[in-house]
Amino acid sequence: MTTVDFNLCADLTTLAALLMAPLILYAEMHYRLPLFRGILYRKQPEIIFDLPWRSETGSIPILLLIKDAHWFPVTIEKIRIRLMDRHGKPVTGDITIPVGIGVRTKWFTKICEIDATDYQNQWVYVDCFAYVTCSKKTLTIHNDNYRTLSQKPFKIFIDPDPLPQADGWLWGDLHTHSAYTEDQVEFGAPLDCYRPLARTMGISFCAVTDHSYDLDDCADSWTETDPDLHKWQRFQEDIQKLNHINRDFLLIPGEEVSVDNGFGRTVHLNVLNDPNFHIGSGDGMEKSLGKLTESHYAAVLGSISDTALAFAAHPFEKPPFWHRLLIHRGVWNRWDYHPCLGGFQILNGNPAEDFKAGKAFWIEQLLKNRRQKIYAGNDSHGNFNRFRQVLIPLFSMHEHRHQVYGQNLTGIKADLDGGLESLISTLKGENVIISNGPFVCFEPRTTDRIEVKARSTPFFGALRQLTIFCGDLEKKREVIFRQESFQPCQTEGSTQLSLENYPQKAYLRAELVTQKGHFALTNPVWLK
Repeated sequence: MTTVDFNLCADLTTLAALLMAPLILYAEMHYRLPLFRGILYRKQPEIIFDLPWRSETGSIPILLLIKDAHWFPVTIEKIRIRLMDRHGKPVTGDITIPVGIGVRTKWFTKICEIDATDYQNQWVYVDCFAYVTCSKKTLTIHNDNYRTLSQKPFKIFIDPDPLPQADGWLWGDLHTHSAYTEDQVEFGAPLDCYRPLARTMGISFCAVTDHSYDLDDCADSWTETDPDLHKWQRFQEDIQKLNHINRDFLLIPGEEVSVDNGFGRTVHLNVLNDPNFHIGSGDGMEKSLGKLTESHYAAVLGSISDTALAFAAHPFEKPPFWHRLLIHRGVWNRWDYHPCLGGFQILNGNPAEDFKAGKAFWIEQLLKNRRQKIYAGNDSHGNFNRFRQVLIPLFSMHEHRHQVYGQNLTGIKADLDGGLESLISTLKGENVIISNGPFVCFEPRTTDRIEVKARSTPFFGALRQLTIFCGDLEKKREVIFRQESFQPCQTEGSTQLSLENYPQKAYLRAELVTQKGHFALTNPVWLK
């Protein structure tokens, strides 16, 4: 029996909203109503395996995550791992890991490293089993213990090549959620899980942007606000400790703030590395429906620290009808401009119509001489290999392979030794690109010449086409300045540009596409 205090009226209100608003993250399965538990409820802790979708180290770090064992204690007897080919045939004998640990805490994680160097350049399918004792019963957990999900094997590519990049460049994910995002139906991954799984994928930094309406909660409450913000303070302290321990991977403390877009609609603003907390609870569905969010986005932008970076999170992702109706969600304000808005996270999860709309809007801003950046992230909530989602609260879940950690990345030319402030400063500068695989960048050579470098790998596809766009600020239009095609199987290329014949007020930007449809975009170089 859980110890959560359930208020009938509040829960019915929340349930009504949640039934109409499918949610993300690892799925909390202990939410219930008085006298009704639903199909998803189990008298077990959540027991979840996860692993990266790609490895460039030859190793597979397998995460076992157990949540809520303080309500439902378990003993982990052993873990068994099976590696298979695409036909489901085992490629090695089962790997058995003795554990023998009793778990009685809210959060428990264990990472098992599996050597996969013999399977480079191929997809490996991974089945994970945990043998546990819970309430005097022996259970076999196959990949997870969620009802209505497939428990099918995980899929990981063992890549012999690192992420494509040039010297001095790093890759990061600028929109993720951790265990500090937690409510009635969902939760994220503990902070210490990110480094071992991210480094396996070649990722060097990560912005943790937990929801403003979660970071102000009281301990052990999903709805009660703490005026002293102890949870927010612990969040900052935990990230600081991990960054002190790990010198090859930086966590950026952040906050996904619910803000008013100027039309009474709630949108999300990612604020990175700001020591100040920003209130935003309009779409949190914690106590009531139809609540307007507290702050206009301009008010938040006007109060951020000089050490912070703020950008619009997934600005043109269209919310579902029930989100628009019940919690006033909308899209970013196209008609307003604020000088403290650093840019737009136009690449989020799956590149689709909202990405195209975001890109078109960004180009409009550039042609108005508004020098805002584009950024990439995934809005992942754990979900390193597979996206597990509550479909109908209390009743069903579903899963897919979108919005998985590290699929869409932001690249910067930086050095982690400079710390957080240096990293944020670089993210505000010109050496920033976005990608879902390949690499492209500008490198000045002389005052009148510039080089464009393009790189990919066989996994992301050979280079297909590099396009250099020139934006003429006086004519308010963008034209193709140069276009290069590549030979089949070519994974590296470059081109030299002369800057002698270009408009007086202009910018250059580059787009790269591979044979497999992966792409990369630079932020603009402003010409003088």
